[in-house]
Amino acid sequence: MSEKRRLTAHNARAGKHGVFNPKHNDRNFDTEKAPHIDKSRTALNRYWVCDDLGRLTPHTSGETFDELERDFYETHFAAGVEAANERALKARHKERVTTPDEYRKALRTAPEEMIWQIGDKDNVLDVDKQAQILADYLRWERQAFPQVRTLDVALHCDEEGAPHFHVRRVWLAHDDEGNEIVHQGRALAEMGVTCPKAGKRTRNNNPKMAYTMRSRAEMEKIAGDHGVELELTRKEPGKTGLDLVGFQAQQEQLKAEKAKQEQKEAQKQAQKALQEAKRKADEILHEANKKAAEGLLRAKEEAKEAFDVKHSLEDMEKQKTALREEIRILADQKKTLGDEVRDLSEALELGKNVKGIGHLLARVDRGAVSEAAEAVGEKVEGVLKRSREYHEDVEKLTYRVSSYQVKMEQESVDLARKAREEYDRISGPKEQRMANYMKSLKMNRKDGTKWTVWDAFKEHERKRVEMEMAKEQERKAQEAREIERLTLEALEPQKDDFEMDF
Repeated sequence: MSEKRRLTAHNARAGKHGVFNPKHNDRNFDTEKAPHIDKSRTALNRYWVCDDLGRLTPHTSGETFDELERDFYETHFAAGVEAANERALKARHKERVTTPDEYRKALRTAPEEMIWQIGDKDNVLDVDKQAQILADYLRWERQAFPQVRTLDVALHCDEEGAPHFHVRRVWLAHDDEGNEIVHQGRALAEMGVTCPKAGKRTRNNNPKMAYTMRSRAEMEKIAGDHGVELELTRKEPGKTGLDLVGFQAQQEQLKAEKAKQEQKEAQKQAQKALQEAKRKADEILHEANKKAAEGLLRAKEEAKEAFDVKHSLEDMEKQKTALREEIRILADQKKTLGDEVRDLSEALELGKNVKGIGHLLARVDRGAVSEAAEAVGEKVEGVLKRSREYHEDVEKLTYRVSSYQVKMEQESVDLARKAREEYDRISGPKEQRMANYMKSLKMNRKDGTKWTVWDAFKEHERKRVEMEMAKEQERKAQEAREIERLTLEALEPQKDDFEMDF
């Protein structure tokens, strides 16, 4: 017993891209732009034309299928088109005026195309036997339905799936004036085909269904006569039973599914890259925070040291003021004693020439003068000692301040250089590009990812501002140290005030 095969027949005039083009059937186009065609197998294709008796003859003329169909429409439908144009002009519908070639390409009057095959790619029937069965069927159809006119037939062996036939035909009917027109309903009515069931004409009960059932039964009978056993259980058409547009639609669907998978994979990669970028941004921000905190701590310590030095200078200034006051008091005492000694000297000089020198000398208490001079001398020695100690303390403090100032200036320069390097490292071209990349990412707002990364970027900007503020504070501390240095230099000439000659 031979293996059963399924007979597939699909009828349509147009697909989603418009009416079917006969150039596809006889390959009268650039097949390089058709990825579904295997050009190495195109030579296996066959082409026929159908005569008025329904007989298939190999297509050997120089005309293409498109030219043959154009000639057929010009011969059979030019009069009907002209009559329709006259009626349109009379009714003032100039937009309805058309030509026989436009009539051939219109959706309702274009040739109908039937895709026909027996078997599938896994169970292919010999194409010669298929051609014989199809030829017998077309002869029967020409006798049973004479107004169904087959124009041309093409066997395609270079497409995916089993070899299949493209049969193009027209439903030839007549208008009220007897002119030939393309009209399926009128053609069926003129051939006496009625609905398969009694009652109202509906989508599931119309003359075309009666034609289809009778044609299907004859196809199965002819196939049986040729020894081909068919599978008669109906099923939904698969890819092998689709027309060109159906096949292309399936290919587009597969491409869409593949693109969807690639999009999901790209989203995963983008999410992974975003997480990595976020991790690096967190590391950079953490390092920046650490460096900024260290810089602020050092700035605070240096400010504290500067504050302590300032207070030390204030204490020294107070001590210097007190010493100046003591020196002023001692200077007054010195002046008083000097006046007394001068008066005494004048009196002694005067006593040499005066007879009463004895009485004057008797009034002078030489011991008291001696004691007063010794007391003044001791006080002067104490002042000089304290002055020398003060000079020594001032020199030590000046040296300490100078050393500390040099150290602070060096550390300030190092801190500024390190802060500049750290800032350049944090906000360098690479990190800036990363920040711009994170800022320009078009992520789904629903998961919140975009806002998290943007907040991290703003935090980075905030830390950068804090670092600049720390640098500004360090600059102000430097200005304070400079003021203190200038103060010390201003005080330096005043040390001469203590070098008093006693």
